[in-house]
Amino acid sequence: MKYKVGDRVMVRTDLVGGLEYPYSNPSRRKLYFASAMEKFRGEEYEIVASLDDYGCETYSLSLGEEEPKWVFNDAMLILVDGLRSLICKRNIK
Repeated sequence: MKYKVGDRVMVRTDLVGGLEYPYSNPSRRKLYFASAMEKFRGEEYEIVASLDDYGCETYSLSLGEEEPKWVFNDAMLILVDGLRSLICKRNIK
């Protein structure tokens, strides 16, 4: 798994509701990103749980009341402390 419980991540700003995003394991299907999840784009959250279900790695984020509704995969997240998040933040401005 790319991330662990306790990591601070940002939901990528370029995600599009209604599309699917690949798992790290290319032999697995993709994870659907619902339009209702678009409100989380560009926001920082803590990973509160992770699950590796036969190569389908997903993460639960600290979303408050909506936490049990949604899961994210590696392709949907950026580590806040990483260089990629700095580049993404710069592009937002």
